Amino acid sequence: MRAEPVSTAISAATRAISEELEVEDGHRVLEIGTGTGYSTALMCHRLGEDNVTTIEVDPDVAARADTALEAIGYSTWTVTGDGLLGFPRRAPYDWVIATCGVRRIPSTWVRQTRPGGIILATIGSLLTGTGLAKVTVNDDGTAEGRFVTQLRRSRRISRCLQGRARRVPSQEVLRLYGTDRSRRGRRAWSSTGGGRAHPRVTAHRPDGTRGPDGKRPVGPFGAPHGRSHPVRGALACDLTARGRSGHRDRAGAAVDGSERTLTFLTIGHRGVMGVEPENTLRSFVRAERCGMDAIALDVRLSKDGGLVVLHDEEVDRTTDGAGAVAELTLAELRELDAGHGERVPVLDEVLEAVRVPLQVSVRDEAAAGALAELVLRRDLSARVEVASHQEAVLAGTARRVPGLRTILYADPHGTDVVERALAAHARTVALRLRRITLETVEAAHAAGLRVTGWTVDSLDQLRLARALELDGALTGFPEIRSTGRFTA
Repeated sequence: MRAEPVSTAISAATRAISEELEVEDGHRVLEIGTGTGYSTALMCHRLGEDNVTTIEVDPDVAARADTALEAIGYSTWTVTGDGLLGFPRRAPYDWVIATCGVRRIPSTWVRQTRPGGIILATIGSLLTGTGLAKVTVNDDGTAEGRFVTQLRRSRRISRCLQGRARRVPSQEVLRLYGTDRSRRGRRAWSSTGGGRAHPRVTAHRPDGTRGPDGKRPVGPFGAPHGRSHPVRGALACDLTARGRSGHRDRAGAAVDGSERTLTFLTIGHRGVMGVEPENTLRSFVRAERCGMDAIALDVRLSKDGGLVVLHDEEVDRTTDGAGAVAELTLAELRELDAGHGERVPVLDEVLEAVRVPLQVSVRDEAAAGALAELVLRRDLSARVEVASHQEAVLAGTARRVPGLRTILYADPHGTDVVERALAAHARTVALRLRRITLETVEAAHAAGLRVTGWTVDSLDQLRLARALELDGALTGFPEIRSTGRFTA
């Protein structure tokens, strides 16, 4: 049987994992990255289908694997969802095996593994290379282990960053895991047999408290990249599972904020403007259905003070009308066709149509003031982030709404972009992808800022965004969301 694999390192990872896998009768296994279902079938044969749970992010791939497994007589739990969240409903597991590539081991996997259980995962990135890590979960909720295969750098990074030598420092591009500690101290080294050095990886408590040795978390497990990304509530946490009976079931287990942690945020650019009319309800609803982690949109004020969702200063490009937005009343704007019969929405309509977090971009003080009043009136500070190219607008909005998260769009940007963002009280800096350098990303992360890029509308651009270790990216295409989950 032939099928297209979805995981990023299927063949090499499966071979390496099979060498390290020492399962015993009765062991329960969680597999991250079903792919064709080949490794799932092997585990079902060895352990029995009741003891195997497998997760696949792509629903089509999961359906094909499920069909293939049933054809050879196995009816295990095939879950369609984000593997980084694990599957707490069937925890605890003796083994968590990730046949896909990930940049760090999520704390959810550690929590769902019994004390003494083992996590096998291919860890790395395009810049640092990849290697198979084998970690054991301790009684105190920490985990530690080693890379059991030599870290290998992907050749794709050379093609991905080709022509960018002036922007990306060579010492960063070529840096592999080695004796030099990373900027977050995640890699400690020890010597093993044969004189070859292998990195030792250590996990600490997910809540960031000190362990028994008095050390703070230094591993990638408890504090991935030092930041947590809240994901929209039930839509992100409801996994669709196929049980042995063949019917689909909703995993209703509640997942708290600490479990809703992703390595990469996909942000719908004006909805999914690559396939739907931009900044329309139709585009926003499809973005939510496609699983976008957030939606970025733009607002302007109409002549009579309505907060309408439009990007341009004039309506000519995106509607069948003409003229400046500020010169048209709300009623006049609502008469325009924004594409496929869609009307120009007001922000209140968007808030009712979707539940996904919103990144709302404003261009001037007047629109920012109206947005601040709306956020205060409807208590939206936990759901809405305010974005702007102007530092003064962000700083003023932050003063009006204490605790409001803000995003600085900086294009073009220089070496002072981090200082500008901090001065504007921004928590995220959004940069044009083709202008981003590793120095800027590392400086922003060191200052506690998230970094997102715009726009990512192709696989090559996605690889570049991941190579630069961005926290997320704006995209107008739904395919980037599912691909981005497991692109190391």
